[in-house]
Amino acid sequence: GENYDEAAKYIETQFMAANENREKSIYTHLTCATDTQQVQFVLDSVLDTILSSKLKGCGLY
Repeated sequence: GENYDEAAKYIETQFMAANENREKSIYTHLTCATDTQQVQFVLDSVLDTILSSKLKGCGLY
């Protein structure tokens, strides 16, 4: 597409379509790599997702 929203949606759709395991969730975050607050939010979200998954696997969450 010629605009940001269309391009972002297209890329998100491509990632969703590549998910071969429908039991696993894909979370998308639109961010600018030079915006440190946005990047920190994404990294914090990834860390939270990983830790939650591991704790659930151990029966601790």
